[in-house]
Amino acid sequence: METFTWKKELKSFLITFAVGFAMVLYDQLDTLNLDSLSDGALLGVIFGGVRAGFKRVVELFISIYSKK
Repeated sequence: METFTWKKELKSFLITFAVGFAMVLYDQLDTLNLDSLSDGALLGVIFGGVRAGFKRVVELFISIYSKK
């Protein structure tokens, strides 16, 4: 299994966060306000967290079953 590095994981999270944030901002460009920025940040955090959790589960599954 690959070793955990904060720098790599943080970079991955920030990229995912930026994509989620940009999706909301792009959709609400005409009516950009503080609420849309808040919604974008929330969606970015949710995307980043779900992706990180899913990635960990897949890496664990692969490491367990690749040893057999």
